[in-house]
Amino acid sequence: EHAVHTRSVESSNLPLATRNIKSPSLSLGLFFMLFLIYHAPAPCRSTVGSPQFLSEFLMASPSRPHRIQVFGHKNPDTDSVIGAIALAELQNQRGMPSSPRIQSSPNPETNFVMQRFNIKPPRITESVAGRQVSLVDFSDLAQAPHGFDSSTVVSVVDHHKLGNVTTASPLEMWVWPVGCCNTILKAMYDFYGGY
Repeated sequence: EHAVHTRSVESSNLPLATRNIKSPSLSLGLFFMLFLIYHAPAPCRSTVGSPQFLSEFLMASPSRPHRIQVFGHKNPDTDSVIGAIALAELQNQRGMPSSPRIQSSPNPETNFVMQRFNIKPPRITESVAGRQVSLVDFSDLAQAPHGFDSSTVVSVVDHHKLGNVTTASPLEMWVWPVGCCNTILKAMYDFYGGY
């Protein structure tokens, strides 16, 4: 068994954006995903789960056609960006090679979170034509990137109303009425036995 190294965190040391979150499920989900990114079991420090690994993972070589691109909506907020990172990592653990992406530059709050936890933002995707994709925090065609009509949707994780994305084949779909996608992703990590 491996010990998990944690650090005690005073409320006053938390980012202002985190201290002022009113929704319990939103704060729990975001906290869990940031915890996963920031803390990892000791044997994983230099590999999966460490901040260094995530930075290397996010800046990896250009996308290969066989890697699943995981991304959120067109205006990347903290939930969709952290959600894309978390889902890509879980899919990698499940043997589904994946890379997190964003559709445009992150907003200031997301930049603050990324800087605070020393995470480089995912690369911006130009087109997903002909690729396998996983959607985080949306299921509306209006929020999809260029080339989406010729991509193959592998999974959807969302907490909004069901949108108008359709698929030609079955997919994995987690849509729950909760405060953020990262709450759903926490349940997915529990379900699949992710770290």
